[in-house]
Amino acid sequence: MTEETLLKVDHLKTFFRTKTGILPAVNGVSFALKRGEILGVVGESGCGKSVMSMSILKLIEKYGGKVQPGSSVVLEGKQLLDLPEKKMCDLRGKEIAMISQDPMTSLNPVFTVERQMVETICRHTDMNKIQAREHALSWLKKVGIPETEKRMKEYPHQLSGGMCQRVIIAMALSCEPKVLIADEPTTALDVTIQAQILDLLRKLRDEVNAAIILVTHDMGVVAGMADNIMVMYAGKCVERGTKHQVFKQSLHPYTQGLLASVPRMDRQEDKLYAIPGNVPDLTQKHEGCIFRDRCNQCVGKCAQAAPPQFLVESGQSVRCWLYEDKAVEVCDE
Repeated sequence: MTEETLLKVDHLKTFFRTKTGILPAVNGVSFALKRGEILGVVGESGCGKSVMSMSILKLIEKYGGKVQPGSSVVLEGKQLLDLPEKKMCDLRGKEIAMISQDPMTSLNPVFTVERQMVETICRHTDMNKIQAREHALSWLKKVGIPETEKRMKEYPHQLSGGMCQRVIIAMALSCEPKVLIADEPTTALDVTIQAQILDLLRKLRDEVNAAIILVTHDMGVVAGMADNIMVMYAGKCVERGTKHQVFKQSLHPYTQGLLASVPRMDRQEDKLYAIPGNVPDLTQKHEGCIFRDRCNQCVGKCAQAAPPQFLVESGQSVRCWLYEDKAVEVCDE
């Protein structure tokens, strides 16, 4: 791990045991996150993005998932998967924080916003309760919550989904974590507040050199925020590269399909493009490339074996047999 690498994930695998079999929700994902980097993680629902995020924080077992042996998550030299729960509780919120996807279930319904925010800030900083309350108020104002004194005394059920989302964002940012995992952070927010939140994420990156994993379906948000992009499909990384590479010269047919489905202002289209088919059932055995039933660029080898990850001359990595002859390096995770 280089000096500037803050978080390194190697061969992360998280499986669920279901009635129909073992479901490999995350199946061999590897990446390194540098200080100050914003990594955009994109893909359809069910591709493993949120499970990957929860696995990094060691929260997935609460939902029935199990991180498999051989997986590695290293934060500044600390192997997180080996840490006891007490030490992970000390790290969560301070060194690595998460903006979760579901705002209505992420806050404790029996405590006020004030109690939850003050408790979090006091646990991870040297502030007393009075200082923590003022700090919480300032962050609620930063995320665009009006009447902050009133909202501080309310319970989650008294707030709208958008308000709860902003409270979660304020809590996650209030302790200035080194790594922030933002899982659909602008869900349920109008475009004005969305822009404000994205600006706050940029400021966190610029002021404390934090690294951000931005999980989203919104390709526009990724285009405006991310430095690098990782495209996930069926629990695997199918393409990774810089923002410019992925948007200007995407390699994998799945990435090309995602970009083609985004409406464009410079074209008039009667019908939006949609990738045919659905994300496959991962509890079933699949021969060859798992994307081949939805792909319009299949070659003979696609039905025979799952492709490894090819590193091509541009520096992009892609999991597709089309690039076998162009690869400068092959990594079979």
